[in-house]
Amino acid sequence: MLRKSVLFATCVAVALMVLFPPFHYRFSQGRVKELGYSFIGSPPVVNPVEADVFGTVNIPLLFIQISGVLVFGAVGYSFTFPKDHEFRMRALP
Repeated sequence: MLRKSVLFATCVAVALMVLFPPFHYRFSQGRVKELGYSFIGSPPVVNPVEADVFGTVNIPLLFIQISGVLVFGAVGYSFTFPKDHEFRMRALP
């Protein structure tokens, strides 16, 4: 039961990270402005005066966050296995 909870929590965390990704805007001079997190369907506006310039998803940061959650989820999942060595060997096919 605990393994299912860890797996479910990891899946929910990844789903929320995909639904609410980090946004940024890269200016022509190479400067980057972080715009925070927002719903994927409504990206944040870079400048409120120019309402048609939106931020883009910061893909590298999103992949780093997802991989971190997957690593912690895998570690948490591995800690939920039984501690008895003989039981673990019998449970394996």
